[in-house]
Amino acid sequence: SNMLITDEDMEKITAFRQLIASTGKHQKIELQLKQNGGLELYYEINGYPVFDEETEPGKIIEIIYDKSAERNSEIKFKELLASAPDGIIISNHLGEIEVVNKQAEKLFEYSAEALVGKKIEVLIPSRFSKHNSLRKGYHKNPQPRSMGESMELFGLKSTGEEFPVEVSLSPIQTSEGILYLSAVRDITERKKSEKEIAQLALVAQNTNNLVVITDFEGKVEWVNDAFEKLSEYSLDEVKGLKHGRLIQGEETSRETIDKLSMAIKNKQAIRVEILNYSKTGKKYWQLLNVQPIIGRDDSESKFIGLGINITERKETEKKILDSERRFRALFDNQYQFIGLLEADGTMIEANEAALELGGLTLEQAKGLKFWEAPWWSISRKTIEDVKNAIAKVALGEFVRYEVDVLDSKGQLLTLDFSLNPIKDDSGKVVLIIPEGRDITEKVLIEKELKTSEEQLKYFVKHNPNALAMFDKEMRYLVVSDQWYIDYKLTGKDIIGQSHYDIFPEIDEKNEWRKIHQRCLQGESLNRSEEKFERLDGTITWIRGDVHPWYNSSKEIGGIIIYTE
Repeated sequence: SNMLITDEDMEKITAFRQLIASTGKHQKIELQLKQNGGLELYYEINGYPVFDEETEPGKIIEIIYDKSAERNSEIKFKELLASAPDGIIISNHLGEIEVVNKQAEKLFEYSAEALVGKKIEVLIPSRFSKHNSLRKGYHKNPQPRSMGESMELFGLKSTGEEFPVEVSLSPIQTSEGILYLSAVRDITERKKSEKEIAQLALVAQNTNNLVVITDFEGKVEWVNDAFEKLSEYSLDEVKGLKHGRLIQGEETSRETIDKLSMAIKNKQAIRVEILNYSKTGKKYWQLLNVQPIIGRDDSESKFIGLGINITERKETEKKILDSERRFRALFDNQYQFIGLLEADGTMIEANEAALELGGLTLEQAKGLKFWEAPWWSISRKTIEDVKNAIAKVALGEFVRYEVDVLDSKGQLLTLDFSLNPIKDDSGKVVLIIPEGRDITEKVLIEKELKTSEEQLKYFVKHNPNALAMFDKEMRYLVVSDQWYIDYKLTGKDIIGQSHYDIFPEIDEKNEWRKIHQRCLQGESLNRSEEKFERLDGTITWIRGDVHPWYNSSKEIGGIIIYTE
């Protein structure tokens, strides 16, 4: 009664019965039907004729099999094949291809239709003539394993082009017997990398730059002469060690060390400038480039570090930095409005954006106390706040806050405003950098978002259905009045409380808690006629939807549950 049987379905069933009656033979048909809730189910109907005394088919016996689980498994398997990063080929005991995924079509440049039914040897170069016998040998004792451990393997494209591959075999037990799954990966790029390593090894030994080769844990396998000369450590002293512990010292940046460690952990390339120490304690700067070389597994993968001695350059940069500190501080900012003040708040410099904001020339701005600038004239309190902020910064404190100002046209702007102290070598504040970023649009958007949020809460509260909105910790944000009624919560204040405190029967093993966690990861789920047993023994059958909701940063903020 819950099935939606269309006119087209009825035509198929009628034709099916007529075929049995006309042939007098068993027939079967598959139907895809939908429930009222939209759930698709698959059925196989087997019809058998019943003969009367005149040996003519009279009645028909129909046996119906629910094939939904089987078909859904097939659908999931096909989805898995489609999402697999490797080419997947499934063949039978005769070596005939039965299934290929899209990635395999791309790898071999065949369509699935062109491959199905063909021998798998069509994808293997002819020089591997022993493959047929090897395949038969594998079929006698099928076990998951990798191919080509003792030799290089190649695939053959439809164009006749060969390419190096890595292949893993796995038997699959099905109702129709054992099938064989081959996972094929194109390793052309890896082979290129291996060749490059061999070429680099020749260059590395003869370069003036420092070269270090480590395994994927960062343990040294090889260093060149330039490394030994600058670091004063021999290969024997560092081999098998994480050499950073030997050459890093007190003034080596902790942040840089952490970046290097994270890159090695994540098998990523990185470029950093780092201060190291020789065996005798001499400091030297390196521009270090670290590049991962990916092998078949971690044991065959490497890191190559190329270091350029930039000690002289860094010393020159330090001298320039010391002599131009105030100008670097001014122009290395990311804020829109920038200036430079004496420690007492007297303006020395201002950029064009700041001058335009106040309708001033640089000559007019120089010598003014910062709080006398026209953009602060919005109120006496605003001026006093700026004075107090400068007093704090003169003592070495960093100050930042949001403030409303007036531009030269009388328009109101909201700034993300900060005052940053610049100290000399003795720690005394000698300069102050005022910075301002126009966040007027951001503030307006936040107000609009707040309004939208209030409208959403109003919609949920007055929704005629049982509806609840939760944050990521499953705390109630807003619920509809119907939710209180359906779950007998009328009179209780549940906003801000955990859903699992309100319903302690939803423990760690409860299916609903698993559904919530899946949706917090981004899934949207529809549940049909789920049993919900309360601690007091009452049982409710419910169905509904669970969806994630997203905040303004497009991140999951929690979930919304609708039930009936």
